[in-house]
Amino acid sequence: MGVGEERGLLKTRELPALGAGQHSTVRRALATGRGRIASAGVAMALAVVAATFVLGRGPGTLVWLSRGSAPSWLPFAGSGLSWVPYSQEVSWLPFGSRPSQAHLASVVTSPTPTPTIATPEPTAPPTAAPTPVPTEVPTHLPTPIPVVKPKPTPTPTPEPVHTPTPTPPPTPSPTPTPFVSVLLASDNFESDPVGPITGTTQGPLYMNGTGQSIAIDGTHVLVTAAASSSTAPDVDVLGDPAWTNYTVSASVKPLQSSAAMVVARYVDSTHFYACGLNGGVLWLGKLYGGTWYNFSTRPFSYVGSTWYTVSLTVSGDTLTCTVTDPATSATATTAATQNYFSNGRAGVVSIGSAEFDNLYVRSAP
Repeated sequence: MGVGEERGLLKTRELPALGAGQHSTVRRALATGRGRIASAGVAMALAVVAATFVLGRGPGTLVWLSRGSAPSWLPFAGSGLSWVPYSQEVSWLPFGSRPSQAHLASVVTSPTPTPTIATPEPTAPPTAAPTPVPTEVPTHLPTPIPVVKPKPTPTPTPEPVHTPTPTPPPTPSPTPTPFVSVLLASDNFESDPVGPITGTTQGPLYMNGTGQSIAIDGTHVLVTAAASSSTAPDVDVLGDPAWTNYTVSASVKPLQSSAAMVVARYVDSTHFYACGLNGGVLWLGKLYGGTWYNFSTRPFSYVGSTWYTVSLTVSGDTLTCTVTDPATSATATTAATQNYFSNGRAGVVSIGSAEFDNLYVRSAP
């Protein structure tokens, strides 16, 4: 079968269908085969070049570079293929030609040099070397291993035990002693004789006016004169000029007067505080240099023929004025803060005729 027929047979022969994985495997096998063939060709070419360089004698060979003779370290350089049987059949190779006749003649006609036999000179017997005396090797004593003294275990310093400082119980604040009012002075006029008062004193009272008397209105009472004026009223006082904080109180019957009041911090007959019934109200103020000054008032209806209890408390700069109707227990209070007078006696005062009884002075906080 010819080549053409064989190729046609291969074309017409149906090959089994290959999958994608099989096609990939075939391609990789073909690529590997082509690579190996190429590597083998390159290796063969390199081998021919190396053989030409070593075995050839032409220009560029090892013999040519060695000036026409093989180097001593490679005696077969430039010998071509003369050492291979049937080397004449490969004379077409660059290094396969036979050696020239001149070269063969030089090799044949060159006389073989007669070796010169040298008469050996007698060799002196070797001098016996003295037997070396072995040198005593010093015995090395083992280096003593230092004994490590154990470090003393430090005695732990005991930590000081913290003794908690006892918290002292809180010192109780002293309970303030409640203020107890003390009676400083009083006068109910029961020991005074009935009739006009002729002197400047009557019992504990210091009388500052004229026409005053002791009368009986159920009990002995002090009656002020109807002629007393507003600028120079009848003022009757008692006690200590150094008194500061206290309460003065008295039973008051206005009668026909325009004012019936109690007095505190009396300095003289024209300088003091006053509190009482005055012009149909509860009145709090002062007499200063013969002139009356109002601090505050509170409406309070009263009858001239009825007894009322009036009180004035001075504590620091605070002034408190109170009136009470004993028959109905009706009470009114007014207050003010003033600092005109800091100390003085206590008493009663009226503008016009009035009656006073049960005069008391008690300490105040």
